[in-house]
Amino acid sequence: MEQHHAVDADDIAGHDRSKKAAEERAHAQVFVCSVSLLLAGMMALLLLSHGGSPMWLASELAAVLCLLLYLWAYHVTQNLTVGACAVPVEALVFAFPLVFGAGFLAALLAVAVAPVAGVLVMGADVACVSALFGFCLAEYVRHNMAHAHAAVLQLQQ
Repeated sequence: MEQHHAVDADDIAGHDRSKKAAEERAHAQVFVCSVSLLLAGMMALLLLSHGGSPMWLASELAAVLCLLLYLWAYHVTQNLTVGACAVPVEALVFAFPLVFGAGFLAALLAVAVAPVAGVLVMGADVACVSALFGFCLAEYVRHNMAHAHAAVLQLQQ
């Protein structure tokens, strides 16, 4: 009888933890979507307000796009993946200064050398962050496919 009550208590605690985790994922989803909308609005504002220098506009849009892609890469790997993280957080922390350091380098080169140099650096930065996001998204899909396949096998038994 005592063993039955202990199992019930563990089930309740596990249900509370899963409910709290689902609630945290929902809050993270709302946060990421709202920040994404804010960044999309900022990109639209940049497009409407920039009249003089298309090179600076390209660099600024690339910087906002890098921020957006990095945000979604982090969200996909840390908030949407249930269980073990597909991409370790250390990889994302390592990529953070590289992503935003390239933005500072691009601004420095645009002022010191030529605006084209800044655009080229930001273009390379967008390509690298896009590759990081693609990798994170592929790991997320692979991780979820493995869970779905295991659930199907468990249902068949």
